[in-house]
Amino acid sequence: MGGSEGEFIGWKLTQSIHLLPAAEQDLLDARFWLESQKSGLGLEFAQSVIAAVEALVSFPELHGIVYADIRGAPIRKHPYVIYYRVSINSIEILAVLHGSRDPAILKSRATFPPA
Repeated sequence: MGGSEGEFIGWKLTQSIHLLPAAEQDLLDARFWLESQKSGLGLEFAQSVIAAVEALVSFPELHGIVYADIRGAPIRKHPYVIYYRVSINSIEILAVLHGSRDPAILKSRATFPPA
């Protein structure tokens, strides 16, 4: 997916959304872990992620900056945060992390200047 079109549970990512491979792995790991805790919870998480990303497309600067030019959008009903940055023509999703994780991990994922 990273930087090209792809799908996450059947949802078509547009060219204006770039999902880094590490962020895609974050999503898959969280979904599988949640599903292992309770049947259907992984799908609910995936649907919440889709809703959050769709909101980012409409209001990309809604959420505050947490590090450098990286913003954090909470995922509704789940203790996870989508870390992303906005450029002129796209939104780059760097990570999807549990809210208790140290966002310092973003330093290793962020490339400067924004892609």
